[in-house]
Amino acid sequence: MHDFLSGELEISEACLQGLEWQFPELVRLRTIPGIGCILAPVLWSEIGDLNRFASASALVNYTGLVPSLHESGEVSIHGGITRQGPVWLRWALVVAANAAIRGRNTFARRYRCLRRRKPANVAKTAVARSLVRCVYGVLKHGVNYQEDEDLSPR
Repeated sequence: MHDFLSGELEISEACLQGLEWQFPELVRLRTIPGIGCILAPVLWSEIGDLNRFASASALVNYTGLVPSLHESGEVSIHGGITRQGPVWLRWALVVAANAAIRGRNTFARRYRCLRRRKPANVAKTAVARSLVRCVYGVLKHGVNYQEDEDLSPR
């Protein structure tokens, strides 16, 4: 069964890579750590028309990865994520965050920093929000992702 599914995965990835020349957005998304040839089309199709979002924060809110906020008078209570928006988009971002934190990049450093004081899932969700902001920038400006040279390990 494993060999069969591995063969099917290779065929699917080859088909997706064959279509990349028609969709330069997919190539740009794949430059972001954690996003590969399967997740890029999922993210791009779930986001849809980027002009719907006035800013990266609006896209982050759309994903449902933001903490809920309950306010009454002077009391503010932050809860879990809102889970509003497309389930597949949220899933793809969390999977991408899981892949990104395994490498040596800005997202992995952010995860390790957050992990010192937060539970693992909270830190991964924060990394997924950072990925959304990068996705927005890459698609909005039409450029490939570039990690800051100042933050690169020396």
